Amino acid sequence: MSDGEMIDNGYNTFLHTFAHMMEHKGRSVPNVERVHPNAAIATGAVVVQEQMFNPHLDEEEISDQKDMKDRLSEIFHTCRETEWPTLEIDKLMHQSYGLQRQDIVQGTRIIEEEETEDADLPENNQQCIQRLRDEWPFLFQTKWQSAHYLQLTAAPIDLAIAQYAEEHLTLIMDYLLTNNTDTAIKCLILKKQWEAANSNPKTRFMLAVTMIATYFQEDIKSFFLKAERTTPPTEVHRLEGISGAPTVVALNQNIFLATKFFVCIDQQLVLEAYTSEDAIKSVIQAAFIFSTHYPNSLKHTFEFLERIVCKLTSSRLSEPMLVMTPIVLRLINGIRKFQEKYRILSESI
Repeated sequence: MSDGEMIDNGYNTFLHTFAHMMEHKGRSVPNVERVHPNAAIATGAVVVQEQMFNPHLDEEEISDQKDMKDRLSEIFHTCRETEWPTLEIDKLMHQSYGLQRQDIVQGTRIIEEEETEDADLPENNQQCIQRLRDEWPFLFQTKWQSAHYLQLTAAPIDLAIAQYAEEHLTLIMDYLLTNNTDTAIKCLILKKQWEAANSNPKTRFMLAVTMIATYFQEDIKSFFLKAERTTPPTEVHRLEGISGAPTVVALNQNIFLATKFFVCIDQQLVLEAYTSEDAIKSVIQAAFIFSTHYPNSLKHTFEFLERIVCKLTSSRLSEPMLVMTPIVLRLINGIRKFQEKYRILSESI
């Protein structure tokens, strides 16, 4: 909104949010005109085109996609999860993408208008997420949330995260344990806690993210919350410590023993995940799908995750194209030097 008038269909607002994700709160946020060209010139960078952010639909397309929406709702409310016709859902979710985007943009636009008058209306955000959950229940399932994100950005982060976890996770954890600093000792304690939890493979990625946040001296405890294993999805808003910021709730009093996770935004459930990788991936996807922000207390951690792990803003040569904060760049360079030194010494022994 500008002087009481709508300046666009929500796309410029998304670009402003993109600026926050690319350059992060706590630094000067560039205006929309500067962000978009910077993003566009980065080879391989995520640039959500306007036609994918809020596609134009004619009356016939809207009518057809509303029928698809009704059919999806019917499947969700009448079929058991084990009996879902996944191929039909795949097709309907893909073909109704335009209406999904229009409903999402309309919901976030209403919030933005109301927050212009009152800057602190978290209940509006909660209602928006809840309304979308009611209208598009499959958008809040891992498979179809990822499919929507892929249509929106054309950037498959599933493979990027899986590849990084397989090829580099051990390396970065080794690097974070190599010096006799308080940070390294804290990381060692975290690793010992994970090992005491039977080295749960479902939380190994969580361990790495926690160690990275420890390196950056950022608050991870408000992002990874713990709850009883029997906590129902309808009770997430009642959990101690839950806030409007994106949160991952591990369903175990020892987060490293968890085998199920709730991803929450504005105290509303947006995904049930069964690995910490899927949970953290959902937080990143939600930032693009719902135009939400990453947790401000973890700005460096998510900068690293987005650019290095998910490779969302890097060239085909894997060299960062957009400006990064010095502390994140220092970690990246430190890991590279460590990897090269490790290779040389391994060959000499």
